[in-house]
Amino acid sequence: MKKLIAIALFMVAIAVNGIAQETQFDFSAVCETGQTLYYRITDEEVHTVILTHPRSDSDPWFQGDYYEYYVAPQGEIILSSVVVNNDINYTITAIDANTFWGCNITSIFIPNTVNTITPRAFGSCELLESISMEEGNPTYYSESNAIIRREDNALVVGCKTSTIPDGIEIICQEAFYAMGNSGVLLIPNSVRIIEDGAFAYNSFAGSLALPESLETLGSMAFYVSGFSGSLTIPNSVTEIGHHAFFGCSFSGSLTLSSSLSTIKNCAFANCHFSGTLVIPNSVNLIVSAAFAENDFSELVLGESVATIGSNAFIGCNHLTGALRLPASLTQINQLAFKNTSFDEIYSPNTIPPTLDFTDLYSFAFEGYDTNTPIHIPFGCTEAYQNAEGWNYFTNFIETETNLEGEWYYEIKNDNGSITYQHLQHTGDTVMMGKRPKIIVRSNTHYDKEAHTEVTHEYIFEENGKVYWWNKTLQEFTTLYDLTAEVGDEWEIKVGNESLIMHVDAEGRIDYEGRSYRTIHVRDENDLFSGDIVCGIGHLTSFFPERLMYQGKGYRVDGLRCYWVNSSLNFRYGNRDCDEVYEQLHHGLDETSENGFAIYPNPTRGTLFVETQNIATLTNPTYRITNLMGQTLMQGTIHTETQQIDISNLPTGMYFFSVSEQTVKLVKW
Repeated sequence: MKKLIAIALFMVAIAVNGIAQETQFDFSAVCETGQTLYYRITDEEVHTVILTHPRSDSDPWFQGDYYEYYVAPQGEIILSSVVVNNDINYTITAIDANTFWGCNITSIFIPNTVNTITPRAFGSCELLESISMEEGNPTYYSESNAIIRREDNALVVGCKTSTIPDGIEIICQEAFYAMGNSGVLLIPNSVRIIEDGAFAYNSFAGSLALPESLETLGSMAFYVSGFSGSLTIPNSVTEIGHHAFFGCSFSGSLTLSSSLSTIKNCAFANCHFSGTLVIPNSVNLIVSAAFAENDFSELVLGESVATIGSNAFIGCNHLTGALRLPASLTQINQLAFKNTSFDEIYSPNTIPPTLDFTDLYSFAFEGYDTNTPIHIPFGCTEAYQNAEGWNYFTNFIETETNLEGEWYYEIKNDNGSITYQHLQHTGDTVMMGKRPKIIVRSNTHYDKEAHTEVTHEYIFEENGKVYWWNKTLQEFTTLYDLTAEVGDEWEIKVGNESLIMHVDAEGRIDYEGRSYRTIHVRDENDLFSGDIVCGIGHLTSFFPERLMYQGKGYRVDGLRCYWVNSSLNFRYGNRDCDEVYEQLHHGLDETSENGFAIYPNPTRGTLFVETQNIATLTNPTYRITNLMGQTLMQGTIHTETQQIDISNLPTGMYFFSVSEQTVKLVKW
């Protein structure tokens, strides 16, 4: 027994002294400044080595100290290009990952034989203040206490005293990983790519300004780094990697790129952002825990969001007021809104979005009162009561008018031609303490190639009344009073004039198994007389056009069809809705009167611009704007046939402009 105990104690002693520890180096040697460093032979024939750390990552007892049971290098280090072992000269050509992990080194000089510096070679070197490279290195050079790769202007490794030079295009993977208290971070406008973990685990001071040149934000790019203030993601960024800003201590608002397509898991989790979070219309997918544990007080979901991932907004317990789900939404996953505090939920879909519902503890709205008001389209209560997850709620409120979708009205021109008015809900905004829908209204006339009127109208519904923004008086006026009964009346203020609407009758109209209530209204001069269909709108014109545009040479003369999410929800009469949809979306005019054409139109991503003579263009620049008037892309026309990649734009209708001339463009 004593012999067994003695053997056991001997084995422990061996382990503690490092004799039995698994290693990944072939030999060690003392460098010029007196520290013992460790090397692994990479080529026995040409005698090359990589500088590495002593401990093997495969050691099952390994806990993160790469120099456990060894003396870690510290202070100033000068590396020679050659190291001697067994009378053989070996050339140092690389520095391995984690070589100096957590070491208290203050400066390092790297010889010009090194052609590879592996990511995180200097990770967690919080005392490192000086990095320099021997002149003549064909791969790297040093500037401002940073090592830069020549071929692609990439900053490979830096330290807390580094200044990122102008002209740098790439911040490499883990270049500033865990460098400690690093002051204010300044990123020059030349930077296009920030790779995975580039600035992770730092204690930066002040706010973070991302350059307009930025295109790519890698995973964990700023993981658990300290910032204050607000953050704006430049419009050039289309994707944000997972955990990119996880755990950053921002104190202000977050503004997202209008070009974002995907927000990956935990991208902005635990960041303490406040204010209103607006998800751009370009975003289709919000993945797991993307915005978990933040201090947002209001949420605006973009009109392209199809899926909200599990835990997406979990723990955002300052989110109150109304949750307005977009018509594009098809699925909400587990615990997406747990610990939020919305007072009511608006779902515009006639088919309820899918709710993952294994049990109450995984429910997307776990903790919500069953009596929370759920506002749904007219006639859809039964569908929601029978839908898994939604049947948890008991207080369904049918909304009389759906203010989202697309309306198509006929226009009769003085010359007898028929063109169309197109109204489309494009988003929400805030005005006078209300959150109206933004409706883009386009009138196409007989000379539509040169004359298309586009305006923005603002409407919202409250307590059964639809309100419309009077731009002249700068106030909201009642447009429809859906609570009115026969004999009631209300006033619509149009510009500086007024219409008094009288309710003459009530009725119903059926369409494909769905029944809608109607109210017949009239005014003294028959300027807005007709039927209002609750859930759709006015059958003659959505707004009182005859008073708004008297003497214009045309009149809006009746609703053709109403679409939601490219699905026909209502058609008035027997006329063909596909015809008008094709004309306004698929059969667009491709040539402007100023001598340029675009094709194919619609396009899935590749667009050609053809000009007859570039010299005739007063301004050879192009601009692509959305229905809101926001510029999404712009550039210069260089050739008579120029190819433009618009694959990053979300599906929808746009305006393409060259030299003050504009044509419509559709991206599939």
